[in-house]
Amino acid sequence: MIAAQTAPDQELPDSNKYTSVSSSLHILQCRRIQPEIFGYTLHWDYKSRYENSLDWRLLVLNELESYKGRVQNFTDPQSKGHTSQRWLAMIYHYTLLTLYRPKMDNVLGPAGDWSIQAGSQACLIFRKSQMERQIAQAWLGLLVQFQSGVTILYCCWATPPEYRTESYYSPNVSDALRACSNILALLTDRWPKAECLRDVFELLARDVPLVDRPNRPPMRISDTSASTIKEKLPLLRALIVNRSIIRMIQEMVTNDFPRIRGDQTPHHLASRRPTPAPAPAGPIRERSAAITMNQQPIQISFDLPFSAQSVSGEGEVGDTSTIGPDELFAFPGIPQLPRSPDSQDPPRLSQSTRTQDEKMYLVDLYFRFIHDSPHSLFHEPTFKASVAEGTVSQPVLLAMMGLSARFATDPGVVARGPIYRAKATAALKEDLEHICIENIQACILVGNNFFGEGDADAESLYFGLASRMTQILKLGEIDESDDGVMREVKRRIFWTCFIIDTWASGGSNLSPQFRWRTKEPRGPLDEYMFYNMRLGDGDVADVDWKPGLWAHMVRLVGLYAEIQNLQQELANGAEWNESFIDESVQRLEAELGAFEEGLGPELMFSRENLASFVSRGLGRVFIAFHLGYHHYYTLLFYQYLDHRRPPTRNGRKYASSCKVHAAIVCDVLQASRGVPGAEALYNIVGHVTIVSSSVLLHTYLFGESHELEESRDRLSSNLESLVQLRNYWPSVEMMVSTYPITRRRFLISTQIKRLVVFQKNCIQSMNVESYRFDRWMVKFLIAHALALEDKVDDSWSAASVDATNGNAHLERGRITQAMIMDIQNYDTET
Repeated sequence: MIAAQTAPDQELPDSNKYTSVSSSLHILQCRRIQPEIFGYTLHWDYKSRYENSLDWRLLVLNELESYKGRVQNFTDPQSKGHTSQRWLAMIYHYTLLTLYRPKMDNVLGPAGDWSIQAGSQACLIFRKSQMERQIAQAWLGLLVQFQSGVTILYCCWATPPEYRTESYYSPNVSDALRACSNILALLTDRWPKAECLRDVFELLARDVPLVDRPNRPPMRISDTSASTIKEKLPLLRALIVNRSIIRMIQEMVTNDFPRIRGDQTPHHLASRRPTPAPAPAGPIRERSAAITMNQQPIQISFDLPFSAQSVSGEGEVGDTSTIGPDELFAFPGIPQLPRSPDSQDPPRLSQSTRTQDEKMYLVDLYFRFIHDSPHSLFHEPTFKASVAEGTVSQPVLLAMMGLSARFATDPGVVARGPIYRAKATAALKEDLEHICIENIQACILVGNNFFGEGDADAESLYFGLASRMTQILKLGEIDESDDGVMREVKRRIFWTCFIIDTWASGGSNLSPQFRWRTKEPRGPLDEYMFYNMRLGDGDVADVDWKPGLWAHMVRLVGLYAEIQNLQQELANGAEWNESFIDESVQRLEAELGAFEEGLGPELMFSRENLASFVSRGLGRVFIAFHLGYHHYYTLLFYQYLDHRRPPTRNGRKYASSCKVHAAIVCDVLQASRGVPGAEALYNIVGHVTIVSSSVLLHTYLFGESHELEESRDRLSSNLESLVQLRNYWPSVEMMVSTYPITRRRFLISTQIKRLVVFQKNCIQSMNVESYRFDRWMVKFLIAHALALEDKVDDSWSAASVDATNGNAHLERGRITQAMIMDIQNYDTET
């Protein structure tokens, strides 16, 4: 009403009354923080990267402190129900609970202490609101309370009495468990299918001791309770989406209480000294713990949790009507650093400044790790200027930030990557009917984002849109009104569409879409010349034009398309025409040879040439060029590893060449890892590495004795690249993974898993003659976006395997299997 009565050119007047939506906005603020936490705790690399990190938790706590301050100062104290200060405090404590996932190897640290306090407050506050009949009997509230109660019980179960802190002996713990029991009992009347939650919690609460004695003999939950809980686990799994809670329950009903006898000290307990249980009567002393952050230990004082929801009488929660927001939000786990009286807050950057800095940071990361490798879409100086001026296309900028956020060193920035990617997709969809250069660039970036997350269908869709827009705008033709920079950008977009169409169509086993009917544009200009062009410059004349590495890539991809076609014909043919095969391979070999001769010695792969390109800022482009170049050679000759093929004049030479180029791919990858400025961290490198590794694996399993050591060392080197890549790309993880996976990780399983399946089939056959080039092998080599099923081959019996060679192959298989398994050992719970 006030806004409607205020003139457009006037400021809205301040109001001394609470608005009707203020509390709801606070809820939304906290709900926004929770997905940020889940971005860390559900991250595939949580265990090694985030589990023991304080940095991201401190960032989240800063946001929660802002939320708490707003609630304390700007909410209506008379509000009831889901907008009351009490309910907002419950959400706050539950959000604190999500910062840790207690497990056997971390419960003795802050994870247990933190979870005990936050879970207790969440249960107590919810019960008080329920008693005052201020909230609906919500299903989500039922699940949250069950999770909070089980977490408290698990911490008590998993922590030996010698290592319990004062938090475990707070009256809040027993009060919270009693409150949780009442909550579940009441809500089960509203939701009958939740009876299994109530029953399981009651059984656990009865058998898990809250007050324990160090000298009590080891024991576990009673057999009757454990049996009943196990029977109800299928029902729990259908209701509880939090796998950590299911894990906690399974551990409690399966394992003994983790007590310590005598001088036994499990390795994960060594970091905390045993603390005696407090006396049963009298006040509990405050404790202090050293938190190490940035190598500077700080003594932090932890006050006891404010017993805001103390229980009295026969299970009834005491009167807390006079409790204020400061007490409702009291949480001792959050450190308050001491300040001197005259200390001042350091100057803080404004939100807009921080946002702009993050934009420029992520744009820099894109041009450092992605630009001119899988695609070439921008003139770097011009694009960065448009970002600084605020004139850049939002779908393009957001998609670029989403693509590069994975390379950030700040976990908070990494966690915002999915947010940027989602916003980019939404912004592009809103403007999709606007056919323009910027939307072509956005489609390609969004497609790369989907490819990186394992969604090959969406990748193909957006790449197809980019190709169609490119054809509609006729980017292959010169527009006389364009300056030199715009003409070159259009050429690079045109050729990028050609390259991604060739790769993506083969990767998803689809027909190529990008074709041009008019004269094709000239190839991309030398990268260094293009970088130094400025807006308004004229186009480079044909006589002054110099091809860059991307121009050579375009020629190579044209040959790659022909190699793809040849392999598809072989895979689809019932019988092979050997003369056709030889003629085709000889022709393509001659074209590749002519291409190589035209490169000159300065473009051949060597550490010296790499150093030269790195000095000009083109090391990564040089690496990308040679990865593609030697990958295409490997594909052309791959079929000659099949010893079943009829002998041909050049068969042995081609098989040897396949091994040589696969080894060079390994050398290029090794250089990319060891030379700053030459990194190869874009997604498709994973597939190139897998193909190279399959040749090395085949050589090690079936090669001659003099080939074994080198092929094993190179295979180990390639696996290092896969480990490096999976830190950034879910789609590379699944190239190796054999674990059950979600669709988000589909492409990962179609990559590293491809190597696992390839190796598995080699070991199963244990016969060099059973290795053959067929449809399955073509799918392995080209269709990198599709899942690779096990190969079915009944044409060779076990009796055909030579016993002596079989034993040798089996031993080699064990070695390679162990090497591959080393990179599969990651936290499957994530």
